[in-house]
Amino acid sequence: MFSFYKKMRRKFFEGPDWILPPSYLLNDRYRSPTVLLFTWSYAWLLRVLTVPGRIVLPICFLIIFYTLIIFQNPIRILAFGLAAIVTSDLILGYIFRPKKVRISRTIPKRTRQNHQFELTYKIRNCGRFPLWNILIDSIPFGGRVTNSGRAESITSLKQGDEISFSRSIAISGRGAHTLYAPILETVFPFTIFKWSRRGTNSDKITVHPDFSKLQNINLPIGSRYQKEGNANIARIGESSDFIGCREFRTGDNPKHIHWPSSAHRTELVVREFQEEYLTRIAVVADTYVPPDGFFDLFRENPRKKRFEAAVRLCASVADYLSGSDYLIDFFAAGPNVYHFKGGRSLLTYDYMLDIISCLEPNRKEPISELSPELLEIVSQIGSAILILLKWDEPRKKLWSQLVENGVSVKTIVISDSAEGIPPDFVRLSSQNILEGALKNL
Repeated sequence: MFSFYKKMRRKFFEGPDWILPPSYLLNDRYRSPTVLLFTWSYAWLLRVLTVPGRIVLPICFLIIFYTLIIFQNPIRILAFGLAAIVTSDLILGYIFRPKKVRISRTIPKRTRQNHQFELTYKIRNCGRFPLWNILIDSIPFGGRVTNSGRAESITSLKQGDEISFSRSIAISGRGAHTLYAPILETVFPFTIFKWSRRGTNSDKITVHPDFSKLQNINLPIGSRYQKEGNANIARIGESSDFIGCREFRTGDNPKHIHWPSSAHRTELVVREFQEEYLTRIAVVADTYVPPDGFFDLFRENPRKKRFEAAVRLCASVADYLSGSDYLIDFFAAGPNVYHFKGGRSLLTYDYMLDIISCLEPNRKEPISELSPELLEIVSQIGSAILILLKWDEPRKKLWSQLVENGVSVKTIVISDSAEGIPPDFVRLSSQNILEGALKNL
């Protein structure tokens, strides 16, 4: 009994997963039971009643209550009629509710911000009765999911029938999102009550920033070429560089014998290769955004705007460098300093964009938290792109440390004002980045 209580209490404080609780009232430190009670009530109201039902039921109760007070009133006939319709809808809907239905939904793992993508559904009726007036995912996904359109409607689904269809939606906010498990609802017969059946699992999708592709980046000089072995880099379609042919020597790999040349010279000739040298570059992102003031709740915060511009710029830089055969070491400073060492596979590129997509602003000054070990790693790489949200003493100290350690640094400051920024730095406007006007860096 105690275990059941703990389980129900945990589910209650987690909140319903098919609607998004108000983020400004629910947080990790404290969750208000009162707010959660209203949230659960609203969530089940969406699950049980249709829009006409939310209108008809209050009117029905009001008319019935009025007839109980004034007996000699012709409105009693209307009250009995409404009560009969509601009762019939409740009984018939319960009898033909979806009991055995298999419902699945397929979504992509990744998408772009504000880009349409497809949700693919597959539904099979395994029950004894047919289903009528079916709705799929009629409850809005909420959050930053936009362009979800109207819910898919199916007139009927006979016993044993299977149907597949697609639906397009878009998500306006970057980061990791969870779509609630698919919900199949029937509103048969009078569209007052909804009887539903849920799928098994919710779906997760990562939304990458809607960045613009860069045509050219003037990279810092002095990049150190590093020989990378198979154990250090994820290789797809790579091989060592071919230099030429030479005579066979003891210990050479027989697979490298060049038979046409060997036949021409009447002695064994092997192909000679040279290990490929690759260039690594570090991208260090500033994630510090000061806490919001009271008036920032009622207006657009330019500091958050600069942070979103920095995230898109990081994605643009990672996209360009990945296409230029660079190995990227990405650093994001915050409560924890994240270091992601990239490889040369498409999967590694996707993982890096996943990390950039999930970056959140930090309220503590993160630049000062870079450890000497991480600074040593950047120094060994030899070149770095520093993306800053402002120029002050902590960032000047970091820049000086990198330069003193022999790192060639390309410094980018996202600011609308050039005051105090050295002339050899790159200053970018957040508006230009967000509008996709930036093509060269």
